[in-house]
Amino acid sequence: MIENFAPNLIRLRKQKELSQKELAKKLGISPQTISNIENQTAYPTFANLEKIAKFFKATPNQLFGTSSQIELENSVFETDDYVDKANLLLKAVNTFHNFSLDLEDYSTPEAYALETITKLDNLLKREPILDPETDEHLYRYIPTGILVRAEDKTEPETEYELAYGSSILEKAFDRIEEIEDLYQKAQYIVTTQDLLDKKS
Repeated sequence: MIENFAPNLIRLRKQKELSQKELAKKLGISPQTISNIENQTAYPTFANLEKIAKFFKATPNQLFGTSSQIELENSVFETDDYVDKANLLLKAVNTFHNFSLDLEDYSTPEAYALETITKLDNLLKREPILDPETDEHLYRYIPTGILVRAEDKTEPETEYELAYGSSILEKAFDRIEEIEDLYQKAQYIVTTQDLLDKKS
């Protein structure tokens, strides 16, 4: 294994188009050390080995493996990459398929877009705040944010605006910490129950 290190280091260095001196500078070690390792007159210390591995982001195979082992590992990495890309493509196709099914329920794409926009608008819409006693709109005094009735306004109209409450989406965000807390508690209960079941 160790005999493969020198040719692998040379290969990795040349892939990055670095001279021995340039690599040594980047690693913070002497050029002579790099030369000795590549000429197989010395082996890397654990400290230098760690520096080399981190710099090249190399796997153990890429450092100590034979050419065939490295090629095999690269093939596996490429396969994993292809699988990830294929899964992403399948998700995109599935999303498009579902979108197409949704469109079938509408006479035109514009009708689908209109309903989607309407739904979003409903989530973002803020309802006026009403006086619980009179059911009339309340106004917000802009300088202080205090809510007042129409008959209680004492300043110029420009100092007031209709008061609106939070939208459905804003209310959901306002309670996000509460929801997260409930989720954590539920997770704790489930985990504890699993442990109790295993013990019994």
